[in-house]
Amino acid sequence: MSLGGIGILGGGFLLSRTVNRQEESSVVSNISDYQIIRNKIWLNPQEISHFPTEIPADAQVKGFIYSPASATGGSALQLRLQKSPSQVRELLSHYRQIAQAKYYGGHTNEHLNRVRGLPTTFFYTGNHEGDNAFPASYEILVLGTKDEGITGFPWSHGHSYGVAINTQAAEIVYWAEVW
Repeated sequence: MSLGGIGILGGGFLLSRTVNRQEESSVVSNISDYQIIRNKIWLNPQEISHFPTEIPADAQVKGFIYSPASATGGSALQLRLQKSPSQVRELLSHYRQIAQAKYYGGHTNEHLNRVRGLPTTFFYTGNHEGDNAFPASYEILVLGTKDEGITGFPWSHGHSYGVAINTQAAEIVYWAEVW
């Protein structure tokens, strides 16, 4: 093979890797992809065991987002549902009993910087501009975390998952993040 052929072949490989990387890191928001992402793509089943295995027939989808892992960042999965007020109160009661921590409103940077704070998430499925913080009407419950940071830099890498519940709007946001 000539040197020019190797250059074309090598350039084609680099171009295809760049295109594939861009596709891998694109955000998915089509709810029809939820079940396959929930049941087959997310790598750690424990982090999403609290998510419904399928969209409940009696729930209204208010938002969905899946951001796959990329070379420069982690991944996130968030599903926002509206259910009946009684269902949401029941879910809140259940998740409060098993939560490691709870916060009212805000986002992960605020929560982590509190005394004994834990990472949470941003309100990716919210209908607002700005810092992606949850309004104060949301109770954010951390169900699990894993610190994979290094000495001197705790939480520089890790996992967290949980729910955010707004009883006034009868909404629950299921979330999981890896960074």
